[in-house]
Amino acid sequence: EDVVLPEPPATVWGAQLFFTVVALYNFYLTVYVVVKTAKETPDEFGVSSGPLGRYIWLTNQAIALLAVHHVTSLAAPWLSRRLVVGTYMAAIVLGGLGAFVTIQYCSLVRSHPENVKCNRVWASRGVHLSIIEDLRHVPQLTLALADVCILKHRSSLLLLRPSVL
Repeated sequence: EDVVLPEPPATVWGAQLFFTVVALYNFYLTVYVVVKTAKETPDEFGVSSGPLGRYIWLTNQAIALLAVHHVTSLAAPWLSRRLVVGTYMAAIVLGGLGAFVTIQYCSLVRSHPENVKCNRVWASRGVHLSIIEDLRHVPQLTLALADVCILKHRSSLLLLRPSVL
């Protein structure tokens, strides 16, 4: 069945560009700004020093996937109609992942004693890791909601979303 994907208005293109920049900035924070782990925080040090490094953490995976998704969503209309359809199909799944990352961070990780301890270690070294972590985790929910509620054409999204069955 052929799905009609209407040309988005200029405001949606502008919003897509803005949220793509936010997603890329978030990826930049993950790759270049987040500090390496320290031996004073043995849980992170032991896990992150393995072969997958930081990408053992779901947050880093979600940030990378959402950055790729937003770049693809921005460029897809000029590249391929099938790629546009793919971004519609991935929007719900990747949005769910991004929303989960924000919610689990705010409810479980942010105030956990081990996380507070790690933030204090880095604060004593002049790195405000708690602010950096907030800047990395909170935009994921915003990116997910913007993608599904603003950037995607509603009826096309409803038609193309993955089925629960």
